[in-house]
Amino acid sequence: MKTSHTAIAFLIIIALILTAACAGKESTKGRVYTTPQWYGKPSQSSSTIVGYGSALSLSEADRKAWADISQQIEVWIESTITSRTTKKGLSGDVSVDEYVEQRIQSRSQNRLSNHERTRKETSGNRYFVQWTVDLRPEWQQLADSLLESWRSRGELVPEELNWTGPRGYTSSQLAAKVERYIEGQGAPGVSKTLQLGLFRRHGRWNVRAGEIIQPIQDLLFAVNFTPYEVSGVHLDLVDIKKNSLGHRLSAGQHFYLRAASPKKMEFSTLFNIYADGRVCILNENAPLDSGKTLFPKGGSIFSAATLEDQKVSLDVYMVVCTSSRQNLAQFHLLDQKNTLATGSSAYTIDDIIHWLGRTDVQALDTTVVQTKED
Repeated sequence: MKTSHTAIAFLIIIALILTAACAGKESTKGRVYTTPQWYGKPSQSSSTIVGYGSALSLSEADRKAWADISQQIEVWIESTITSRTTKKGLSGDVSVDEYVEQRIQSRSQNRLSNHERTRKETSGNRYFVQWTVDLRPEWQQLADSLLESWRSRGELVPEELNWTGPRGYTSSQLAAKVERYIEGQGAPGVSKTLQLGLFRRHGRWNVRAGEIIQPIQDLLFAVNFTPYEVSGVHLDLVDIKKNSLGHRLSAGQHFYLRAASPKKMEFSTLFNIYADGRVCILNENAPLDSGKTLFPKGGSIFSAATLEDQKVSLDVYMVVCTSSRQNLAQFHLLDQKNTLATGSSAYTIDDIIHWLGRTDVQALDTTVVQTKED
């Protein structure tokens, strides 16, 4: 059968139209999709890292974006950590700056924080996602949110920023850093006073400063137990030979807590406060003799451990002496297996701050210890 020149031209035109329609598109398993224009573009801010993922399922696309971010974070940490210097120590020779660096390095290998899915689009049967991680320290995110809130309402930035709330929050390093950061940009003669608080919601800790809420993970940067200390007792860690262990332990290392007091205390309670906000009672409402007393008693011994999925942890050990027996039912009591406190009810660092604020304390001391996996 002969084909006319007109028919051939018509077929060529149709083919060209179909080719043009498919330009810029790809195909997978017979389905055509178009890659979004925003996909794969680098972050426009030095304070954020952006990761991208594309797959046939949303969960797989998310996983690829997280992997992309995790790889970038490792590179960012390696290029940044070397330029940081150790600053004021929290207790003894343990530095919060050093601890935060090690926490971030551990997270890059296990889980990501301060991240959110910022874009999602489907084309054909394929998902495209963008996830963003904020690299700013949590205190700076809070400070920038406060500045943005005031400026959006036409309010002047204060030259003097004051805090109200529990001493454990208002004297924290987070409060001090936010205060200095904001006051450095403040208008002369302008002052503001904000309520500072801490609460847990949907499995996450949050700092509330006035109307601004900032998620936070490094709680010992936002909480300070030093203002509650009262002389009359001293707490430290010793080994089986009663030699001081200082402020650093290895995971699995055995130790005693040693409380020294010049006089007998009627009631004393030992607390272990974890960096993720969990609180555990190690010894409850027990008499404390004058001199030096080792805990635990009865032939047992404590064993150092890091928190789940972390290579380094920071713990606060605290002894509180009171003249009367205390109702401490809201706090977990260490079980006979010496395991970490678990469950949502164990996250009570905010409760212990409020308890200290209303309790008549005779003597109190804390020691901060870093535990690291070998």
